[in-house]
Amino acid sequence: MFSANTSQVSEDRLYVEDVFSTYLYTGNGSTQTITNGIDLAGKGGLVWMKDRVASSYGNHILVDTVQTPAGSYLKTNSTDAAASSGFITFNSNGFYLPGNSAVNISGNATASWTFRKAPKFFDVVTYTGNGSTARAISHSLGVAPGSMIIKRTDSTGQWVVYHRSLGNANALILESTIAQVNTNTFGYTTPDATTFTVNDYNNINGATYVAYLFAHDTTSDGIIQCGSYTGNGSSTGPTVTLGWEPQWLLVKSATSGAPWRLMDVMRGLSETSTFFLDPSLSDAETPNQGAQLIPAATGFRIASTSSALNSNGQTYIYIAIRRGPMRTPTSGTSVFAATATSAASGTTITTNFPVDLNTVFYRDGADSANTTFMDRLRGLPQNSSDTTSSKVIRTSSTAAEITNTSPWFYTFDNTGWKIGGGGGLNYLYYSFRRAPSFFDVVCYSGIAATRTVTHNLGVAPELIIVKNRTTGGTAWPVWASLFSGTNESFYFNTTAAKSATGLFTTTPPTSTVFTVGNDS
Repeated sequence: MFSANTSQVSEDRLYVEDVFSTYLYTGNGSTQTITNGIDLAGKGGLVWMKDRVASSYGNHILVDTVQTPAGSYLKTNSTDAAASSGFITFNSNGFYLPGNSAVNISGNATASWTFRKAPKFFDVVTYTGNGSTARAISHSLGVAPGSMIIKRTDSTGQWVVYHRSLGNANALILESTIAQVNTNTFGYTTPDATTFTVNDYNNINGATYVAYLFAHDTTSDGIIQCGSYTGNGSSTGPTVTLGWEPQWLLVKSATSGAPWRLMDVMRGLSETSTFFLDPSLSDAETPNQGAQLIPAATGFRIASTSSALNSNGQTYIYIAIRRGPMRTPTSGTSVFAATATSAASGTTITTNFPVDLNTVFYRDGADSANTTFMDRLRGLPQNSSDTTSSKVIRTSSTAAEITNTSPWFYTFDNTGWKIGGGGGLNYLYYSFRRAPSFFDVVCYSGIAATRTVTHNLGVAPELIIVKNRTTGGTAWPVWASLFSGTNESFYFNTTAAKSATGLFTTTPPTSTVFTVGNDS
């Protein structure tokens, strides 16, 4: 879906790109600046980092802006006290890696997740214990926390996790896979918009603590929710409705011993791929496990029988962060790039934005065999050997979606991607980023009846291109705004003129949905 509308939403709302970032980078063993657009130096917050390929020394490293001395870090897979090492320093638009460390090993793929302090999103608080059995600690979320993670920093101590779905009497342990434990850790008091309560377990006299607070905001502009679902043990698992599409999730079974699951769309979370990290372990990233948790325009659904996500009758808690809202782009180069090249396979193409749709046109040969669309929501390969994520549809063909076992592109990160199979030939690549008032991608399943499809473009689309992915011999219907109010459309894969097909009905699309009729 595409739009030329440049109207902007209110500047008063909280934009997720200002307070949260998943940023992938490759360690260089030397100094490195990570520019993710988050003001940590001025606003404060947390950076969570993990080497994706290391295991024996691949700890989950957390560095926040409030602990002293500056640069002290914690490991979520360990009960160790905070270490003073100066892992990173904070900038107004990201952070700086001063040298070789466990999160900057030369050649190693590494992930970082940045949480900026902001009302209704995230806060980080430190305090010194006084031994009280019911002590109220102030925070600045402005709403009741949906989840809290508390850790003693001056000595060993467990990572105690509160989640609103479990109530104030129960807790999870971040460095462990055990089920919830019944405890008075939070003083049997539900946190509110200004304070949370700890008992003497997390308030030992003279001990120092840090608390990471995640909001729960169900308003239309909210960007984070903390909720739960009940597993059904089926590959057609539960559907969770958030009202928006998630980009980052932390999931744990509360009622059984099962691994934590840390997932995000940048590393691979789609209809065909799921890449896992577990905060309780130093293990390397689990390779592509296929479709297990699938993001959708209004939430996510479980497509796995894994005990970590969907055992029958078990309760699962989650923290979910929204993909948008983003600011409406003011520069075409921030959301679109065209690259003509005959560079070899493995060459890095820089777009300076994360790519959500990539196309390739072979300029010297038969278009029908080489014009392809690949997008992040259906699955983009994370490395040169990730062949199962490479889902291809060809614009000149009526064939169903196929898996390209020699990916045209791979290693999609925050600034570009690499040329895959077919390198060295004369190609033209078009790269698009999903953004309000510009472009969106939606996957949906047919119901053999007229229905609406939810999108997140933020304005009424002016161009809609649809392809049936599972049935061969189906065309590429196209609706354009000049057809509004009619039942006309045309086909992307033919030269035929427009006709009264009824594919999109006579109902014009809106800023939230478009309508399709009963057709293949």
